[in-house]
Amino acid sequence: MKNIQLVGIDVDGTLVTSDKRITQETKDAFALAAKHNITTATCTGRTLCELDEICTALPTMPFAICNGGASVVDLHNRKIILQNSLDITLVQKLYTIISKYDALFEVFTLDYIWDDPAQLQNLEHFVLPDLQALVKKTRTPSPKPMAEFLETTKVKIDKIHVFFASIPERDKAWKEIEHLPVFLSAAEKNNLEICSNLANKGHGLLALGKHLGLSVSQISAIGDSNNDIEMMKAVGYPVAVANANQTIKALSSFITRSNDENGVAYFLHQLCGE
Repeated sequence: MKNIQLVGIDVDGTLVTSDKRITQETKDAFALAAKHNITTATCTGRTLCELDEICTALPTMPFAICNGGASVVDLHNRKIILQNSLDITLVQKLYTIISKYDALFEVFTLDYIWDDPAQLQNLEHFVLPDLQALVKKTRTPSPKPMAEFLETTKVKIDKIHVFFASIPERDKAWKEIEHLPVFLSAAEKNNLEICSNLANKGHGLLALGKHLGLSVSQISAIGDSNNDIEMMKAVGYPVAVANANQTIKALSSFITRSNDENGVAYFLHQLCGE
């Protein structure tokens, strides 16, 4: 553990509390890590517009691995280090398939999350209560209905995110698209995250480590749920928060406190020896 120079940190269920806050203890721990030359980075399914408050609260955190690992961004210089976007033809095919289900189809670019304007009026039908405030604040209506938007857009699409009205609907859709050249994951009970098969949190974190000239043994990751599996397997020192599921705990070298007990802060203090 003493050799760790980079820590990739999941956001929801890990970095933030259950009510989506960054505590003062966490802010202080990130500042301490920077003082000890330990680099920190979010490693999350969120995109940049969903990280604004976190980046403001943690100004010493220099990097964001976002969109499920599709993009790695230098926050201080606003520079893209890595971007593995989806092919637009594949995105259109995914939309055709998912449109058969009772689901909210969302397009994640680096700076925006585009939703069909009509579906934005019915968020409560798809989005779990603890996420509704964040979703309402960060989504942008697409300038055209989603099918037309996907036919004309020139923006790079890093991730497709889908909220399903039910878990069985999600599971059926997963089976229908799992043969396609995509990487699938889920962080919530009723969601599905779809990235390029070149993109996952593990790939993103290792790419950042390579950019910084670090070996795998110098990289740690902290997570809680199944969309963290790849980064836990990729790094030299995987860490689970106490509220993590059993799969994540089984992959971990260390279990810190829960996200509601400043688990990330506790681990950073252990790294710094303070």
